[in-house]
Amino acid sequence: MSYPLRNPDPVANFKAKDFIGDVVIYVHGGYHEAIHTEQYGSKPAVRGTMISLTGRTAGTIYEDVVLWPKQCSQFRDFGPGEVGVSRIVQSGRATVFDVPSGYDIDMAQKWISDNHQRLETLKHDAVRNFHEQSENLAKDSGRSSGPEPRTSPQFRPAQTDATRESLRNPSEPASEEETGY
Repeated sequence: MSYPLRNPDPVANFKAKDFIGDVVIYVHGGYHEAIHTEQYGSKPAVRGTMISLTGRTAGTIYEDVVLWPKQCSQFRDFGPGEVGVSRIVQSGRATVFDVPSGYDIDMAQKWISDNHQRLETLKHDAVRNFHEQSENLAKDSGRSSGPEPRTSPQFRPAQTDATRESLRNPSEPASEEETGY
């Protein structure tokens, strides 16, 4: 008798250039001042979770995504666990996160209301993943982990209220009230 076996699902891999024209929800984990790579040296990066709302992968959640310098600068002022929405566009040769339309925001709010508990878990996990990776990066570089810039040692619910009237877009700086700083 032959037992039916399944192949594993492919790893969810997020590269912004593959999502041009799509709308995504971004859940901020934190900002790394520098991540060292063999090929490019040390570069700043943000780490978080992407939720695809449109396109061929609509509904797919990409956890522990790292965005590098150009895209990183668009999210660097987000607070830990903060949620934003954006449409990914091509700008010259770069792929960037653009300001969402009203329809994009409505779509994001609908996903959030339908998946509120899941979003709360994703926010907590994004911040936890960021802190774990920060500790790993510190160990790998042979230095103590020390305090992290623009991060909080704990997940703070005041920063992550997903029931706000609107979501932040990456081109707006966070207010003191939103970040808790």
